[in-house]
Amino acid sequence: MSHFFVKLYRLNLPQVAQFKEEYRINKDYFERCYALTGRVDIRESEPYTFCVRAKEAPPLKDVERLEYQVVEGKIYLFWSYTPDELFKEFVIYRNGKQVGSTSSYIYEDTLPEKETTYTVKVRNKLNLESGGVSITYSP
Repeated sequence: MSHFFVKLYRLNLPQVAQFKEEYRINKDYFERCYALTGRVDIRESEPYTFCVRAKEAPPLKDVERLEYQVVEGKIYLFWSYTPDELFKEFVIYRNGKQVGSTSSYIYEDTLPEKETTYTVKVRNKLNLESGGVSITYSP
């Protein structure tokens, strides 16, 4: 009597990055591919491969009420934000160039000598960034 078995193989596991703290990302946000084979006794069929598409990540909200304050040769940017389960960090840009990131709601920089535009973006655990909110400092 022959027995028929089906094997399912997972083909592409997402790369694992090291993070400061552990968190889980819903598997639905990654494409998953599988190979399916059938086996009778010692003979195994050619694999049939198929993929399950990744679910689109929810839209990223931008920070709100971005403001700055100048104190003793420094500029402090501050904002408000209500994080969701995918929130990772805020990314700070000065004149279009990334200068830092933080999980706090405030960022300190040396006071610029000329007009400078700061942009604060939200980055999620999928490494997607929001459009950003900008503010310009003029000495």
